[in-house]
Amino acid sequence: AEERRQAFEKLLNGLRSFVRGSRGDFWGGDTLGYVDCVLLPYAYRLYAIEHYRGADFAVPTSGEDGLWERYHAWFARATALEYVAGTLPEKQRYLRHVAKYAEGRARSKVGNAVRRGAAAHEYDDAIDGDKH
Repeated sequence: AEERRQAFEKLLNGLRSFVRGSRGDFWGGDTLGYVDCVLLPYAYRLYAIEHYRGADFAVPTSGEDGLWERYHAWFARATALEYVAGTLPEKQRYLRHVAKYAEGRARSKVGNAVRRGAAAHEYDDAIDGDKH
């Protein structure tokens, strides 16, 4: 649990850096740019962490001298763009899709390696599946 909390704090620190580096309505100014497009798919899916890990894993909605209000304003502007909104998955469908990972039920070589304590890239075909 502590490891998860520390990892989530690192994630929040990344969001803090993003907001502090922003130079307008979007990261680079007045229009959606590359940096916004890199972060946005991940930022959009952060609700899944809160859903499966609880309120302690929610992105704050306010505080830090308006930092979190600025983050959520950026998020609302970006996801309201028609060409962005059309690419975002439906939330309940996405939650069903990731449930097996959140609940430790995923069955793949990588999932099996992680469950046995190895790094995701250290899976072993003989131990973790796919024994063709």
